[in-house]
Amino acid sequence: MAQLEWAQPAAAPAALPAEERPLRRLASRFLDWEDWLTFVLAAGVVLGVSISLEDSGWSRDMPDLTLVGMLALLLALLLARSPLPMLLAWPVAVAAGVVVVAWRTLEAVGPGGLGTRVDAVYFRFERWFHLAFNGGISNDSLPFNTLVIGLTWLGVFLSGWSIYRWHNAWLGLIPGGVALFMNMLLIDDTLPIEVFLYVMCGFLLVMRTNLVSQMRRWRAEGVSYPPLISLSFLHYTIWAGLFLMAASWIAPVGPFTTPPVVGSLSSRFEGLGIHFARLAGPLSVHKIVPVHDYTAVLPFQGSIDLGERELLSVKVRDPTIKGPIILRGAVYDEYASGGWKAGPRREVDVPTPIVRAATLDAAGAGGRIVPITVTVEADSVVGTVLFTPGQPLAAGVPARARFAEGDITELATMREGVTFARLPGPRVALPEDHGASLTDDEVLERTPEGWTGLYVSRDDHGVVRAIGVVSAGQVPDVVVLSPRDRLQEGDSYTVLGLIRDVSPAELRAAPFYGYPQWFARAYLSLPEMPDRVAALARRIAGAEPTAYDRAKAIESYLRTFPIDYAIGDTPPGRDAVDYFLFEAKAGYFDYHASAMVVLLRSLGVPARLAAGFVVDSQDFDKEAGAYVVQDQDAYAWAEVYFPGQGWVEFNPSPERPAELHPTQSSGDITVPPVDLNDIRDLPVSTGGLFPLEPPEKSGQAGGAAGGGSGGYPLWIAAGVLALLAAVVGSAALGWRRSVAGLPYQQQLWEKTVRLAAWAGHPPQPGQTPASFAGALARRFRSLRDLDLLAQAYGRSRFGRNDALDGEESERLARAWAKLRATLAWQAVRRLWRRR
Repeated sequence: MAQLEWAQPAAAPAALPAEERPLRRLASRFLDWEDWLTFVLAAGVVLGVSISLEDSGWSRDMPDLTLVGMLALLLALLLARSPLPMLLAWPVAVAAGVVVVAWRTLEAVGPGGLGTRVDAVYFRFERWFHLAFNGGISNDSLPFNTLVIGLTWLGVFLSGWSIYRWHNAWLGLIPGGVALFMNMLLIDDTLPIEVFLYVMCGFLLVMRTNLVSQMRRWRAEGVSYPPLISLSFLHYTIWAGLFLMAASWIAPVGPFTTPPVVGSLSSRFEGLGIHFARLAGPLSVHKIVPVHDYTAVLPFQGSIDLGERELLSVKVRDPTIKGPIILRGAVYDEYASGGWKAGPRREVDVPTPIVRAATLDAAGAGGRIVPITVTVEADSVVGTVLFTPGQPLAAGVPARARFAEGDITELATMREGVTFARLPGPRVALPEDHGASLTDDEVLERTPEGWTGLYVSRDDHGVVRAIGVVSAGQVPDVVVLSPRDRLQEGDSYTVLGLIRDVSPAELRAAPFYGYPQWFARAYLSLPEMPDRVAALARRIAGAEPTAYDRAKAIESYLRTFPIDYAIGDTPPGRDAVDYFLFEAKAGYFDYHASAMVVLLRSLGVPARLAAGFVVDSQDFDKEAGAYVVQDQDAYAWAEVYFPGQGWVEFNPSPERPAELHPTQSSGDITVPPVDLNDIRDLPVSTGGLFPLEPPEKSGQAGGAAGGGSGGYPLWIAAGVLALLAAVVGSAALGWRRSVAGLPYQQQLWEKTVRLAAWAGHPPQPGQTPASFAGALARRFRSLRDLDLLAQAYGRSRFGRNDALDGEESERLARAWAKLRATLAWQAVRRLWRRR
């Protein structure tokens, strides 16, 4: 209905019998079809979030969040429409939420009577809290599921209350939006259909709440409106929402970079994510999720689904080297029954190279140096780690290294001219300014004989406080090597790794004693475990004379355990390795490698878990001349320590060969020598796959990935102009169609009233057209002929006389042009002041 109704406030309805009044009030509160229309839209928002969470694979026994969400939304509608104030309604909602959470938690425990289930919940939560406060890793998902149920109830109720009581859809959409964003961030970075359901229903909810607020104001002022205006607005808003979603879908992404604040927030939440992985229990992964995320915690995940997503491309400089090749990402020291933790670490910015050639010569490190160039092919966790073939030696990009806490010694400093003999322990002599005028390399050159400098520690003023060193002849044990800035898709880097090549005879000759206290604490400790685990280790390898023979015996035993990627979750309260060895008797690399480390430690052999990828001939792309690393190449293996030889890899998982060392073919190929000091200029025969220049991070100025982005600004400008044109065209069409079919006088008056309302001067209840025109004339003294517009409207609207002569029509057009410009400018100013 386009005409403006100059209606008085609605007359009071006829009185009802006293006994019917409460029923009528109750029906008006809870049976309004407008409220249930809003409920349907809010339910669509809830479904978009709940279905996404249920399908994401957080837990194998994910609770029914849809049921919980619908109950919370229904209660929000009833309480918001009740006469209860907020201070009473919210405690009622919390009490109802406690009942629902308790009900769903007892249902999740399993069969049994009420008392049995209550006892099970008590003991499982008691153990979870013990692990939470003592650094353990939980394999029980019940506390996580209970938390999800409670958050779902609370978030949906607050959303419903905001929508129905406060008529604010934006506040109501925040909890679901945060949950959906976190789910996409941590589980799946694609856009499932649930996201579109959430966005579309949320868009419609914003329209609904705005319209409902306007309708309430109209009713209070006695202004009539079409009875089905809600459906009309819903119809047009659906088309507008579909248009905006389609436009955002086809619009180019553009060469935009992640704002620094996002990276800062990501780093701040990293520690929180580690605790979440430690305490959430096993995750049942139904979508492509990295099995290893290379953080400080590696929990057992139960069943996994390895995919074929391409993550990395690896070019080996030496063409004579053939797979299998280990790409080590991270090392874990501390076993915690439900998974692994990294243990104490010291993170420092490392020089390039990390290890000098003289150090390798002095150490007599057996093996060969393997240079590789790695290109990141997907935005995922692989951008947080520099993968190396064996022990990291050098990196071609700025990097940070994590060392085991006891593996690094920090030397103190002293002023030049002071005799070392007068001070206990070795020290580094520095100038009067305590090294502030020296570069890090110049300080490292002053490292005393018998030590190899790794890093320099300074205060805020550049004064050197200490130098991190290792014993001369010792290859630093870098447990994790990571880039200083996260690598994105298309970025490349070159690394050098030391692949050890030690014969069984040399490993058998390694001493089986004399480990430092910190070393034994880090690599021999175990949590409290069932006695049968240690008994099994003694039975398998207790009689073997050397650490190497014990390792090989356990490796051979575990390789008889079949591969099962669908292994069930470890029962709550049970040790994962014990469950794998004696009940499941099948699993995948995480379980095989963990079992080998645990069994070796129970025999006094230092061991640890390593995670990364393994590629072999089937992963080699001959056309590209590079290995293609996929999700399905994820792997874990055991590393065993031999004094004088270092850490050596063992593979107890039967899906790959026991020997994971690469082979070297013979031929007439000449391979340039490797210079540790020239890692950035390392020549790499690429065959056209990677640039011949030193690899640089793409996405920066002059980077390889930035060359194809020149067309983005044109596409973006065209898209913006097209969107603006569509919006302006739609507005103009709607403006004209809203008054289509009315006489010319009524069209001008309808437009005048609408512009005046937008400018902040709407007609007041009981105001006639003449009095409204007079009020506008007094407010805008520059306007003329407003009374002419009112008179022409009244003659047409109420006198049914639409006749106009040429002179009057021209006067109306001139008056309207002046009025339109003035009121439109006032509306723009009002909008600007309210922004």
